[in-house]
Amino acid sequence: MRATIRAVPALVLAALLAGCSTSSNGPDFDNPNDPSAKGSLPAPEDVIVTVGDGRVSLAWSTPVGTPAPAAWAVYRREIVAAGQVDEGQRKIAEVTSAAYLDRQVRNGSVYSYQIAAAETAGGPFGDRSEEATATPALFSIVIESDAEVTNRTSVSAALTGPAGIQAVKLSEDPTLSGAAWQTASSSRTFNLSFGDGMKTVYAVFRLADGSESLPASDSIELDTRAVISSVSFDGSEVKAVGETIHFALDAGEPGGTATVDVTGVFSSLPLFDDGTTGDATAGDGVYERDAVLTSGNTTTGSSVTGRFRDRAGNNAAATDAVRSLTVSEAPPAVTLVDATFPEPPEAAAVILSWTPAPSADFSAYEIHRSPTSPVSTSDTRVGRVTSRNTTTVTDTTAAESATYRYRVFVRTTAGLTAGSNELAVTVPNLRPPKAIDLDEPDGTTTTSIRLSWPRTTDRDFASYRLYRGADGLADDSKTLVGTITDPNVTWLTDTGLTIDTEYAYRLYVVDTGGLSTPGAQIDVSTRSSNP
Repeated sequence: MRATIRAVPALVLAALLAGCSTSSNGPDFDNPNDPSAKGSLPAPEDVIVTVGDGRVSLAWSTPVGTPAPAAWAVYRREIVAAGQVDEGQRKIAEVTSAAYLDRQVRNGSVYSYQIAAAETAGGPFGDRSEEATATPALFSIVIESDAEVTNRTSVSAALTGPAGIQAVKLSEDPTLSGAAWQTASSSRTFNLSFGDGMKTVYAVFRLADGSESLPASDSIELDTRAVISSVSFDGSEVKAVGETIHFALDAGEPGGTATVDVTGVFSSLPLFDDGTTGDATAGDGVYERDAVLTSGNTTTGSSVTGRFRDRAGNNAAATDAVRSLTVSEAPPAVTLVDATFPEPPEAAAVILSWTPAPSADFSAYEIHRSPTSPVSTSDTRVGRVTSRNTTTVTDTTAAESATYRYRVFVRTTAGLTAGSNELAVTVPNLRPPKAIDLDEPDGTTTTSIRLSWPRTTDRDFASYRLYRGADGLADDSKTLVGTITDPNVTWLTDTGLTIDTEYAYRLYVVDTGGLSTPGAQIDVSTRSSNP
């Protein structure tokens, strides 16, 4: 990229000679024609200039066989039109490398440069090079009308520069190595390299005087495909009219447009990636929306289909969620009206009754209970009735003295449920626990007796109580050997007894209501001596 190097005209040279300093202050070291100021190094050669927006770049070389200079002086003068004041040439910089970037220039002005070398920093400087002229100007390239992204590999390149541009080079290589000169025009086409991603195109302009511009560049993102990673919705596959559903479409890139379709419910419903309308994070490439399932829009087992168009104009293949969606009217709730209890000798239970379901889409009644409110379908289910006209159920697992909250849920064939009111029930304590007899002792010593018994089956169990009598009778007025509240612990060792003595024992079972039942008495003697 070499500039035209022009020799100094005779008239210019005469003017320079006329401007030499002859004052008593000594020689002007910037004047190469002053013999006392001139260094011994020859003039640099091969001066190359390149121009840009408010910039002139200079590079030069030292003649072969010349000692390496310690410094170079850069001289510049502005070439003015006839009638304007010519300020002449002056040294604008002293550098230690054979290159200089002049930023103190104006676009459209013509400048003349010369370079001189010195053996030591500060001069004296030797012969100056031939003049090299440069005219800085604005050079630019704009890809695809300054778009941020494109899906086309062949793009337009709008080129701007001063009058007199003869040729231009275009390349994605910032050195433009191997790029060929093309006839200059205001717009050209350029083929971007293969592969999506950010692309930068560089342009160098050649002027009428042979000089070249500094590289101008513009960048654009190449995006040739759009992909939907997933489409999803929250919660159950079965939704009730009136519910809010959350859709999400992951496209992996922001700036596009996304929609979702559900047959009979939504058509091209817009999704968002701006942090609003249910979108969690703006600009993360996941398009989301909260939408209300309005009355009248129902469907059964429909696909949830997502569509996406990216900001480059690429359309992704339509993608379905992995689950289908059913939207149905929720069933009317029933009313739980009463609870009754069977009389002894029947076992303890709670008999519940409710109003019949009016829904034609009936599937089942499901009855749940919990010790606390609210009662949900995740709590204990005590019954399921599949006949719409059967409106009673018996909870045979209820324990006397316990308090429960019950609720009846109507389930439709689509899987939707509606819960009734809650009914709090305390089961009356009408039945004492079943008696439990002690087993034959399985271990005795001179001072201890180990007793055991079968486990209770009473649901309202509170404790086992073991009594001991020393006068041939054991009842709850005698000595309390121990109380056990764990129904699975069915043994106890009575210690501190007298050697070779008979004792009477009886086990009482006590329920949560305070009722108790004694078992049969057994008589056991301690040993007279240990074996």
